[in-house]
Amino acid sequence: MRKPRGEDRLVVVTHHAPIPHITDEPGGSGEDPTLDPAFRSDLRRLMARAPDDGTGALRPADLWLYGHTHESFDAMVGETRVVSNTKGYGPWPPSMRTWDNPHFDERLIIEI
Repeated sequence: MRKPRGEDRLVVVTHHAPIPHITDEPGGSGEDPTLDPAFRSDLRRLMARAPDDGTGALRPADLWLYGHTHESFDAMVGETRVVSNTKGYGPWPPSMRTWDNPHFDERLIIEI
């Protein structure tokens, strides 16, 4: 995601996920998929360049960060890198010795 020095980067940070399906698991809602809209939206249309209607085309974000779902995700969606690295709950010893997202990377740093 390197851009030439001096070129602006557009970063979006949201609480909810901007894409509807990332895994086969319900979207953070446990076993009730009817609650998925409380965790995810479908904003993929904002991750691709829109046609210019003469008023200026909407530019897709370079990076979109989100949380809430307690999952790890890092992929290009359209022209946007979409990242989540939420640890979830915990740890709460002695019963919960680690966070509830086993893929959480405490060393993940994104330089903008």
